[in-house]
Amino acid sequence: MIRFFFLFLGFLAMAGCASQTFPRPMMAQDVVRFDSGDALVAYLSQPNASGAVCDLRATGPHLSHVDDDVRSSLVRGLAEGRIEPDLWRRCIDGALASASTEGAAMWLDAIGRGYRSLLKDDAFERSPALEARLAVMHALYLERPAGSYGHANIAAPLFAELRTALDQHRLGPVAARFGEELLATVELEQGRWRGRSVDIALIESLYTTGDEALLRRFVDRLPRQDLRDEARRRVIRLHIAASPFPEVRAHADEVERRMWSEGMNRVSLSDPLSLRARIDPNKLAVRSVLVRQDVWHHAATLLASGGERSTPSVLPEVSLVGALWVDVPSSSQPITLCRPARWLDPSPCVGEDDVKIENPLAYVDRAGSFHFVDQISGRAASELARASRHFVLPVGVAGKTLASFDWSLYFQRPDNLVFSGGRGGDGPALKGIVDHRDPVRFTFTVANGESTYHAVVETADLLSYRIASAGGVPMGCPARRARRAPTDRARAARRCPAATATTAGMEATEAPEATEAPEATAVTSTFASTAARPDARRT
Repeated sequence: MIRFFFLFLGFLAMAGCASQTFPRPMMAQDVVRFDSGDALVAYLSQPNASGAVCDLRATGPHLSHVDDDVRSSLVRGLAEGRIEPDLWRRCIDGALASASTEGAAMWLDAIGRGYRSLLKDDAFERSPALEARLAVMHALYLERPAGSYGHANIAAPLFAELRTALDQHRLGPVAARFGEELLATVELEQGRWRGRSVDIALIESLYTTGDEALLRRFVDRLPRQDLRDEARRRVIRLHIAASPFPEVRAHADEVERRMWSEGMNRVSLSDPLSLRARIDPNKLAVRSVLVRQDVWHHAATLLASGGERSTPSVLPEVSLVGALWVDVPSSSQPITLCRPARWLDPSPCVGEDDVKIENPLAYVDRAGSFHFVDQISGRAASELARASRHFVLPVGVAGKTLASFDWSLYFQRPDNLVFSGGRGGDGPALKGIVDHRDPVRFTFTVANGESTYHAVVETADLLSYRIASAGGVPMGCPARRARRAPTDRARAARRCPAATATTAGMEATEAPEATEAPEATAVTSTFASTAARPDARRT
């Protein structure tokens, strides 16, 4: 008995150590449901995943909290190559922006430890992949929000170790370059650059030589607000001088004032009738939307599909910056949506709140990217099928629909709707509607007296699809017959006929809806079936 007890404890220990499995593809809502660091990494390791799940202020599904498990898992996910660097950066940017001062410090502590591990990896100097992972951590630290610092008891020993390694020439050339730039930035946060105090004369000399990258770092990291402002003003002037828009260069002072107050050169769209717009389809990754139906649970999932042989993935977020181009009378060339104020881009642009994707399944996040509701009801999936043959996304600018883009829409074959009676009972009577107004698919609405079910079936799948009422197994008969000799099976079949012994067709009648929709290309019909006997199925 004691031996059994210890074996049982060992089994529990092994079960606890086993890695958790997650659905594929994994939805953003699953991150909320599983609520762990491993779940977050599993989601972010997929194509088209959105970093918005890491922003605790996000409109859509997102982390409910951040703890040591989430922080360490996310840093490890990047270091091990499970999360693509740019996506990792978008995730961390959202996490830092929504974190408290203490929360941001804990993030920077975890990232600092991960940075150290990558820098000391024996394969670092020979691995472009490891260099790319370190580079994104490096850029994050250099560009992090002002006032964000790691804890001194964590950061100070890491920086001291790095200085010693550089002084003793223990780092390879690539690692040394990263390390020297990092320590120079730490010095910059104390108001010095390469041993010299930062003043307006130094900032002006960088402006004269066109060193925008270093001026930007001054904007991010200098401790004095007045010096940060001077560096920012000169970055704006460099951008204005290099603008491809002649009207920007011609009105440099006016544009600079607007950039200083708003961070962008937003155009007024007071006359929507004068606007024209187009969408560059090459900027939009998705070409097809796959609808996976769970008819018995009245639910459906929207997925991105690149073709018949591709693996479905989550629907991506859509940024219309560089994809939507609007012709306005005041601009010499088409303009796109405004980039974030951090870019300090003086190009004339359209404000994000002037643009809307006119689809109830789309919503916009804080960064101006559009996201899609990927889990909907069965009824909503049926309405989506009836609305259009494609997944249509009209784009409104200043309250007027000016462009649209549409992706092909395909409904994966749902489970058969076979309703059975209780053991020995009749199958339920069914009533429903078949809608075939669109020649490429059928929509079914079926009621069994207790609930209403919705299914969408592509015409190519129709011959294999079944809606049926099946009688229950008669009393006294086994739910599943055991193997018997041929003569025994014959006697058992006479006594306990199978539920599929007979089949009867459902009655179909023309529905009134057909006369109310003259544009329909096919008849909308109703159907009904009487209750199926225990030894029969009606389809």
